[in-house]
Amino acid sequence: MSRRYKNEQLGKVKAALREQQIAAIDVNVEENTEAQDPTLSKEDIKKMFKATVEPGEQKPTTKKQLSKLKRNLRKQKVIPKKTVSWQHEVGDLVLIPKKANRTSDDGFGIIVKMTDPQASNETKMHDSQSLVFSPVGRSWYYTKNLKRV
Repeated sequence: MSRRYKNEQLGKVKAALREQQIAAIDVNVEENTEAQDPTLSKEDIKKMFKATVEPGEQKPTTKKQLSKLKRNLRKQKVIPKKTVSWQHEVGDLVLIPKKANRTSDDGFGIIVKMTDPQASNETKMHDSQSLVFSPVGRSWYYTKNLKRV
């Protein structure tokens, strides 16, 4: 995740790094000093940035706020399963439209069996199928394509 920093903050960090480099050069010139590496670690730089941040600047970006809002709304919203009450039952005469029929014209048939009978003819729109006995033979059709005669 990238974070945008203000120019003032970057200037302060650059100044601190320059001072550190000058101090490192001075340490190398003096041979009697201890061999310490006074470079700043990653955590030190993070602490410097956090110290220079003003209280009003610590707002999350609008993109992050929107994604968080959407995520919370998705968690809260419980979408009920779509159900459809079909008007035809086993034994009804139905019209099989041209788009669903295997022949070139509309056909007729009798519903022999329907899926999910425990739901009292209320099934999901895309899962419901009916076994229809017609002149073409016994075939399964989506219930949404059949029309009661």
